[in-house]
Amino acid sequence: MIKTIQHDIALRGPTESRGLPVYKKHAAKLPFFLQDHGDLVAFRNIWIRELSFPPPPPIPDLPPPPCAPDRKNNK
Repeated sequence: MIKTIQHDIALRGPTESRGLPVYKKHAAKLPFFLQDHGDLVAFRNIWIRELSFPPPPPIPDLPPPPCAPDRKNNK
């Protein structure tokens, strides 16, 4: 069975295994790394160029979590 986790969803920070993500601001430009995870790999013909895009729209706040029903009135 294949399950899609993050399809057409705005990510609000790093993906967390539990709880809601918290956005942590970082520098505008950071180093670029290629990982090999200890396997025999070769990287070649890699081109890196800076792209310019308009700033993205702000991400709206998350809605408040649903409240538990009032147990005093539900019998």
